[in-house]
Amino acid sequence: MDHEPLPTPVLSQAPPPPPPHPNAPSYAAAWYPDPTNRFDFRYHNGHDWTGDASTDGHRYVDPITAHTAGAAPRRNAQAANGSNGKAVGAFVLSLSTLFLGWIPFLCAFAAIAGILAVVFGLRSLSEIRRTQRRAGRGFAIAALIIVPFGFAACGLGVWLTSMTISEFDRYVNIGAYTVTTERCEVTDGIAHFVGSITNDSTKAHAYQLEVEFLKTGTENDIGSTILDLPLTEPGASEQWSVAQPLAAEQVDCRVSAVTGPLPFNGR
Repeated sequence: MDHEPLPTPVLSQAPPPPPPHPNAPSYAAAWYPDPTNRFDFRYHNGHDWTGDASTDGHRYVDPITAHTAGAAPRRNAQAANGSNGKAVGAFVLSLSTLFLGWIPFLCAFAAIAGILAVVFGLRSLSEIRRTQRRAGRGFAIAALIIVPFGFAACGLGVWLTSMTISEFDRYVNIGAYTVTTERCEVTDGIAHFVGSITNDSTKAHAYQLEVEFLKTGTENDIGSTILDLPLTEPGASEQWSVAQPLAAEQVDCRVSAVTGPLPFNGR
């Protein structure tokens, strides 16, 4: 086989025209998949196969045999529909990485989508070079350009995820503590509730308390409020004082809930 490099061929995107009548088939002169399977493509001059063949973008001279000389051209499926599934998929995945990467927790899925976008994009470009098709090339290149920005967005998403976990951990995990009631009484129509909270854990914590005034001897809430206390070191105590006008002569006081500060409240 004499391999003589020639100029790169241009593949036909149009199907062969229908034959003028059944006994005289005719096809558009163009490049088609090689019926001998020795090359990627072979040139059909409209009536017969020629010795002009191509593989990986290089042209060769390969005399056609009598066995395949009369074979009808067959079109490449991807060249026929003008699309490239891997390239389009890479583009969609790269956009998913860019727009979802910054969102906490979704950044992990976005990073996986970005990796797949790179794989599909590179494979698509490799197939385009091998088959000399241009369909989908723009999508593949765009995907590879977008993906680095998507990975940067994923980095932001990882940081926001870490911050979110830290904030909710501070809200939920407040360690051991002791609440002490020091005063609970009504004076001149004002209910007073004075108490303290002691940090019994080994870490410093900030607390948020919900305190309630109850009708004496019942569970009926007749007044409540939320208190935000500052950071309290291990073993230290923080006192609070609440005064609230109430139409009652006697009340019961209690702390109904103790949490950390609300997530992302700036404390």
